[in-house]
Amino acid sequence: MNATMAVMVREVAARRELFVLAAAVAVIAAIVPYLPGVEDADSVDLRTVASLTAALALGWLMAVILGAQIIGRDLADGRLGFFFARPLGALAIWAGKAAAAIVTVWLCEGIVLLPSLHGGGVYHFLMGEGIVWIAVVGFLAVPLALYFLAHAVGIMARARTAWLFLDLAGCVLFAVLAWFSVVPYLTMGARIALLVVGGSLAASLVFALAAGGAIGLAVGRIDLRRTHGALSLALWGTLALLCAAVVVYSGWLRDFGPSNFERVEVQTVAPDGRWVETIGWAEGRLDVYRRCLVSVGDKRWLALPAQPRFHSRGVQLQYSSDGSTVVWLGSATGDAPRAVWWADLGRPDPSARPTNLIVARDSALVLSAEGSRVAIHEDGTVSIYELDGERMIKAIRLPDDLGPTAIFFPSPDALRVFARTADNDQSLLMAEVDIATGEFARTSELDALAELSWIGVDAAWERLVIWKRTEPGHVPVKNLYRATDGTFVRSVNLPGFPRFLQDGRLVILNQEDRVTRLIVAPFEGGERTVHELAGREGYWFLGEVVPNEIALSRLADPLDRRQGLRVELLNVDTGEVRLIGAHLRRAFPWFQWNSGTSGVVFWYNSQPAASRLFIDQRGALVRWDPETDELLHVVGGRRKP
Repeated sequence: MNATMAVMVREVAARRELFVLAAAVAVIAAIVPYLPGVEDADSVDLRTVASLTAALALGWLMAVILGAQIIGRDLADGRLGFFFARPLGALAIWAGKAAAAIVTVWLCEGIVLLPSLHGGGVYHFLMGEGIVWIAVVGFLAVPLALYFLAHAVGIMARARTAWLFLDLAGCVLFAVLAWFSVVPYLTMGARIALLVVGGSLAASLVFALAAGGAIGLAVGRIDLRRTHGALSLALWGTLALLCAAVVVYSGWLRDFGPSNFERVEVQTVAPDGRWVETIGWAEGRLDVYRRCLVSVGDKRWLALPAQPRFHSRGVQLQYSSDGSTVVWLGSATGDAPRAVWWADLGRPDPSARPTNLIVARDSALVLSAEGSRVAIHEDGTVSIYELDGERMIKAIRLPDDLGPTAIFFPSPDALRVFARTADNDQSLLMAEVDIATGEFARTSELDALAELSWIGVDAAWERLVIWKRTEPGHVPVKNLYRATDGTFVRSVNLPGFPRFLQDGRLVILNQEDRVTRLIVAPFEGGERTVHELAGREGYWFLGEVVPNEIALSRLADPLDRRQGLRVELLNVDTGEVRLIGAHLRRAFPWFQWNSGTSGVVFWYNSQPAASRLFIDQRGALVRWDPETDELLHVVGGRRKP
């Protein structure tokens, strides 16, 4: 230790002119507020920014220069023998010189930062912006890493032996390994895991560089070529071992499935409720999650590519109406084209299958009811393919006067089109397309839509409701039409959000004057049924869980949200209410419908089974069984053995 300190003190004293340079830079940073042209700016802020920037730049530059010269240059010039001629070990020499360089850099940074202490500028900047850890990395860790990196590169460049081939290969392999190690966490947005894995790789590199430099000097002593050989072997051998440990840990972070899920979130639900797209977290895996398709009725599951938790439309799963098939767009960077993927969920062992169909990111995918065909809407063209075999059936060019458009299959041999017209976005065009001939037949055009309109179609694609708000504060007008030909049926002037039941009736949950009412209205017209839930507020419509019975959730106590949500079952014919369970929330956070391009039209694609899924207070996905009236565990949650 005394030998190391002696070397360090000697090296710091030999470079005392660097402290004069740092003081000069500090003076320049201090007088920045007095320079011409900056009179209107805050002097404390100017001085702080100037000091921080100058300290970072000077510290990084000095770390690189000292790292390249403090040992490597002495070796190349033959001056290192001065130290070995004295009773000093190689490690003491290396450690003393390294400590001297690093201490010099840190002290010079501190000198340059002195002007920023005036007025508490640096304190308020770092604390106010919440970037203290960035300052620690920038002022302490980065110079340390740059020193060891410059030291190793300096010796390699001066020696120029055949070991350079190993160095180049090691650099390339480490860069590739680091990239593929952090990309999964970048994709899923797992910041903590990204910091841990990325930081571990960076720390491994710095440790390996330090170990390689120390071992190289201990073995090579005053022989530069021998030092290079020992440095390279120690550096890449140490780094390989450390990276292997990081890769194993990173693989463990991502290697879990639904059986390990501690809590889950539901992204999408198949129309028949048999499959659920989940995002799950497991204990001890930081903020890493797995995205899976999970079967509700058995233990089958299908791993899906990681992606941001909240989908954009381009990557969301699209199911066939019978829930047998699912299709989605693969991942890609930016706006690059993407491959179409699909899975047959009826197989005993479903797997994700890529196709050779490459489409734009903003393309819309629509499956036929039985899942055998997919329609790809891209740039005004609809292409229909057989999924199994990828055979194109027909490519249909839509008329140029169509604006935002939504399509779906009323049958495997026909398409139904809803579109805003390009010349009048206040109208809705309806059309039928014969897939065999490609004939585009306009069936109706509905005018006088409001700028903000919601357009919905029932599960049978036979009934259409257009909800438009003409003026703020007015009750929205709900017009009912035949979805096949646009025939006007009637208007419903009731407040509340309309939804279709499976039998085609319209149900509206209306909350006014601290009273909740459920209104059931026949589509064709006739007597309405009103169920009043007097004195009960905060209801949410969850869906029709069995024919003619809907699930509603509400706060158990509106004055105490800690009591959680209760889910109740309401019979739309009799008004009878009974409890399903407490501390539950709906599994799927939005309404069960698909949407066309730009949200032109929505249509229900869920069956009652899809509305029987809930998340309980443990974070587990549970399914309500109407036969036993029990909540059955599906996946997730802290289950006791």
